[in-house]
Amino acid sequence: YSAAYDGSAHGITVSNDAVGGTVKYRTATSGTGSTWTTTNPTYKDFTNGAKTVYVEVEGDNNHNTKDCGSKTVTITKKELTSTQITDYSTDWVSGATTYTRSNVATGVGSEKVTLTYTPYANSVGEYTYATSAGSGKFTLSQTNTNYSISSAGKFTITDGVAPTDVAIATTSNLNQTSQTATLTCKDNVGVTGYYWGTSAPTASSTYTNITSTTSMSVEKSVTAAGTYYLACKDAAGNTSISTTVSKTYYTYTVNQRLLALNGTSGTYTTGNYESYATLPSSGSYIVPSGTTMTRTTIRGSAPTGASTSTYKGLSSGAAGTSAATLLTSDPTISANTTYVSWWDRTTYTVTVTKHANGKTVAETVTQTGNSVTVNAGASANGSLTVRYGDTVKVTATASTGYVFDKWSGGYVSGTTNPITGAAVTAAKTITPSFTGAEYTINYVQGNQSSSEESIGTSTCTFGTACTLKTYAQLGATSPDITHGWRFAGWSSSATQTNLSIDYDDGVSINPSTYSSTITLHVILIRDLQFHSGVAPTSNGTAAIQYYRPYKNGTTYVSGIDSVPSVTTICDGQAGEWTFHGWRAADTLATTTYIPASAAGTNTYKLNSGYSTGNWRAKYSRKVKLSFNVNGGTGSGTFT
Repeated sequence: YSAAYDGSAHGITVSNDAVGGTVKYRTATSGTGSTWTTTNPTYKDFTNGAKTVYVEVEGDNNHNTKDCGSKTVTITKKELTSTQITDYSTDWVSGATTYTRSNVATGVGSEKVTLTYTPYANSVGEYTYATSAGSGKFTLSQTNTNYSISSAGKFTITDGVAPTDVAIATTSNLNQTSQTATLTCKDNVGVTGYYWGTSAPTASSTYTNITSTTSMSVEKSVTAAGTYYLACKDAAGNTSISTTVSKTYYTYTVNQRLLALNGTSGTYTTGNYESYATLPSSGSYIVPSGTTMTRTTIRGSAPTGASTSTYKGLSSGAAGTSAATLLTSDPTISANTTYVSWWDRTTYTVTVTKHANGKTVAETVTQTGNSVTVNAGASANGSLTVRYGDTVKVTATASTGYVFDKWSGGYVSGTTNPITGAAVTAAKTITPSFTGAEYTINYVQGNQSSSEESIGTSTCTFGTACTLKTYAQLGATSPDITHGWRFAGWSSSATQTNLSIDYDDGVSINPSTYSSTITLHVILIRDLQFHSGVAPTSNGTAAIQYYRPYKNGTTYVSGIDSVPSVTTICDGQAGEWTFHGWRAADTLATTTYIPASAAGTNTYKLNSGYSTGNWRAKYSRKVKLSFNVNGGTGSGTFT
């Protein structure tokens, strides 16, 4: 038997019945199938060549066994044609190399055949049958060996797959008024459009068309809070709305508040802090839902008057009259939120520089009226710690002998004293300057008819050497007491009887103690002669008489420098002479004298000026007088 597969079993045909024996069959001469059997073997499926069936007649007792030879059974494949393998279309499958068409080809009777399509490339398009792969071709295979394929209809891969990997990505940049959303999706053929909006997409939604791409990436700016939806479509009209993705964005507002000048640090209320404009001017920032808000980032930059070191913390919700609680951990945003960033005022040091000639007093003047006083003297600077916005009032107080000159240092300037500077916004230095105060030197001289009178003045600056005017520069002359008086120097003593010379003519002075007026008194001198002998010129000794012409009632004060003594009495005259002192007159009748006890005294003071320039020694001795009167005798001793 030889025929194509028809779904039925077929074997060899034995035309005559054997007489006197039994017909037997076998399919092999040895091994498996070599045993003779009365069953005629049949074949239904493709035999892949001829199958040999051996036949013999096994004789009975009266007949011999007879080898009848063999015949073959051949079943070839049933050929399937394009009539049976019609055109086939299926949707593209990612990563597929073959496509299976189950139970679609009609074979013998109602028997179905499953086909495997292998396109040249796994791409959407139409392919034609070929026995070997090639561009635009497909090959077929099937697992039923009873059939062969000679031709087939067209094979088409259609785009029935919606775009995939739809995603919205945002890098959460804090403190931004907009966020960049990156929209991505993919498609086996190509994404040709996308939907982006705040409403969920529908079949009738309008898409933004783009150039076809298998991997789309588009950036969108998000500036308002809300839920944003993304869907993609391809050229075949497939959309991803069944797997629409979305991302929600929220806004947060950060209000800056700075501690008021009269505020108390640590109390977070509207009444304790001043309000600063929210940054930026729009008043809010935007971030995706679920963003962790780093407190030190969303607090914003320090407002004017504060610094990073004075940041106190962040609270959630708008500031109110009730004290806010500072957050202890970074919050995660899940709704539109308001935060308050609390700041203390920056403190600055205001330094008042020391000055050898005076001191300054600096005090803060704040909105609460509080004040703190600090002194800066000759030994050290003074300093104040003030807050941003405070003002400082400074008063310069000069030491005795000095006067305030001006301010420098940058915070205050000029000559106004006291003075209040502007609001402090940085560390400041206050430097006062002082100059010596002016004082007057009053030159005075007395005469015999009046008290001391000024004969001139000099104006000097304290702390700076001042040259005295000379007696000649003053145009003064010696008062006319008697002959020989001349200028000797100046006495600064207020005591009228003081005859010391403190300053010579025309010297420089620099007093260590300030007085608005220094009075210098004229001291006059003249040369004296002391005579101890009989003649006025004998035993002459020179001395100087000092005189301060000042009328003290009726007494004129003078004094003699180095009063001499007499060692040789009366030029060696006989007798026991005793030295008593010096007479201040040329007449022997004068009784006023300098006692002998004053000898060697330096500047012996007299109670009057005396007109004489010559002094004579005064002596006495004892004499014995004997007498005889009227017959009587007697004697006595006299001085």
